[in-house]
Amino acid sequence: QLDADLIVRKDLNRFNKLYQKGDFLIFARPKMKHAELRLNMSVLGLANTDKAKALTQEWAAQFRNIAQESLDSKYVDQLTLWRAYEKINNERGIQLVNLDRPYIGEDGNTCIRVFFATRTAKGNSKLLNELNQYSDFQLAEAPSNAPPNPQEGGVFLRKELLLDRLNKQ
Repeated sequence: QLDADLIVRKDLNRFNKLYQKGDFLIFARPKMKHAELRLNMSVLGLANTDKAKALTQEWAAQFRNIAQESLDSKYVDQLTLWRAYEKINNERGIQLVNLDRPYIGEDGNTCIRVFFATRTAKGNSKLLNELNQYSDFQLAEAPSNAPPNPQEGGVFLRKELLLDRLNKQ
């Protein structure tokens, strides 16, 4: 999975070799104090392995679990993925490949240059300027994978939105 607010600057075939080294490819900071920020989901890869499939199933279960908690966070997706990773890693030993430099980063020397969407889901002005350098068709707004801004709320997956989606199933 590649977020819409990034630029691929080099051949992605080098990622194929990474799948031979692990089950789960992501930029990770496992020692970060805040669990919801330990995984950066701008680039995420899951190998076709039993462990990666178990991680995906546990991630879905964690979404249901967090809906029952009093905790509210704008990083529900990342927090639930971290919890799923911790559980499956403890049970089965997931091989995590950290997509740090040279794979992803904010500079132009990485394979994938990462930008960050704004709270209004209009994307990042640095991304917009860079994209417009390479095209005759000038974009008015930078692409963003953030959902449209809901009424009186943020663009992030919050517990209320998660509960609403789960109740509709």
